[in-house]
Amino acid sequence: MNFFGIAYKAYSAFWHSINWVFPASCVGCGKQGEALCSDCLFDIRRIGNHVCEICGKNLINKRICSRCLRLKPNFDAMRAVAWYEGTIRNAIHQLKYQREIGLAFELSKILIDYYQNLAWSFDLVAPIPLNENRQKERGYNQSALLALPLALYYGAKFQPQIIVRIKDTPSQVGLSIQERRQNVHKAFKADSRLVSGKHILLVDDVITTGATMDSAASALKEAGAKKVYCLSLAHAIYTKEHVIS
Repeated sequence: MNFFGIAYKAYSAFWHSINWVFPASCVGCGKQGEALCSDCLFDIRRIGNHVCEICGKNLINKRICSRCLRLKPNFDAMRAVAWYEGTIRNAIHQLKYQREIGLAFELSKILIDYYQNLAWSFDLVAPIPLNENRQKERGYNQSALLALPLALYYGAKFQPQIIVRIKDTPSQVGLSIQERRQNVHKAFKADSRLVSGKHILLVDDVITTGATMDSAASALKEAGAKKVYCLSLAHAIYTKEHVIS
């Protein structure tokens, strides 16, 4: 077993021991013993396979959506596992705002399982960085907690330092797609010494319009990254204002 395999097993054992000492209750139904029980996991509404090959938006008879054909994103592909509702929404909310960081390991298993169906390869894994004030206020980056076990499981380097947020952007909540794109324009800077020629996997908790992922991917490509893939646990349910194609 290589270093990453050992590291993942150790990471998993740590969280299992925490759950043994402090038993969790399911974030979906409240059942004791698991942070996310098998029944609630099964009930999560996952995004189907008929999606745009680039942005991951639902399509019926096309391979690439009209928006990606017209305005090619900076990322090479983007996917989310499930719709941001119900159990997933509740779990992410508790992880971000109620400091239930133990949920991150359970949620990362969903990402790990989902990735097995993707034909991507990556050298480095990085979370979407928070702005400095939000990082200090929260004390952690929830996307980093999702990304680390995924990197360990697949034997890739976890390097959150490859990209930083250089623009203290306001919250995206309530903004239109145009406002979101402007809000995060040139918001990131990547380290060319670390990313040049590399395949990068960016991880976030929720995608709404894809503007943040696209801005981060732009910074990575400008720094010399060869490929940038984007993976998220959830995607906001489309509204007229938030359709990405």
